[in-house]
Amino acid sequence: MNKFEQKKMKNLILNIFIILHFPLLAQAKIQISHKFLEKTEWSDKGKLYSYGNYLVFLKNEKFTEEFAGEGGCKFYGSYKIENSLLKLTLEPKQSCNSTIFPEKERICSIQDSDKDPFYRITLNCNEHHYYNQNFLIPPGELIEIDGIKSVLIKEKIVISESNLKIREKPDINSKNFQCTIEGNNLNYMPKGSQFRIFARTEEKVEINNKISYWYFAEPIIDWYSNCYDSDTPINRVWIFGAYVK
Repeated sequence: MNKFEQKKMKNLILNIFIILHFPLLAQAKIQISHKFLEKTEWSDKGKLYSYGNYLVFLKNEKFTEEFAGEGGCKFYGSYKIENSLLKLTLEPKQSCNSTIFPEKERICSIQDSDKDPFYRITLNCNEHHYYNQNFLIPPGELIEIDGIKSVLIKEKIVISESNLKIREKPDINSKNFQCTIEGNNLNYMPKGSQFRIFARTEEKVEINNKISYWYFAEPIIDWYSNCYDSDTPINRVWIFGAYVK
């Protein structure tokens, strides 16, 4: 390889490095500012939970925080930016009569997302994590969900074509979760149940002569139904794709 070819190869390698690492390089430059915060909405539910709080930053250094679910109410506060850190302070008097309040004062910073694998960064406030849609990892990229290599897909809602078991891992021998649907205790989700799918396994597998991916999914159920593992509510499950459409 002559000098010209060597230089060309070095430039090619450099360009590939920049393309692959650009999201991380851009992420490192993110600074908390009024422009960055104003009119943005952050949620602590991310992609791993069905319910949570929404934190909204307004003009004039004000914010609101509201639980997204039945019985939720809105809290009000102010914020300050000092040395690239964000300080949130609740107003002394609140109209909400809930017994559960956000912390009166919180210090927040932008960090890598190590709790929810669907996002590049998190707004970490006193170890409480909030996520913004602008920092979602795009479909097609590979992530790890509880150690399972998964491919992100464009979110969509699917419907089960038969009674469908929901599992802890993408494996037919994995733990099967229980659900209470319309007062009935079931070891499956009934035919016609809806799921929101977020990611899939890397490879298809064959089960009972059917070939498909496993999908990481959210069972779409009403406020009065739930799926659980012992006494722990379950928001996310794995389902076999051959039984949904």
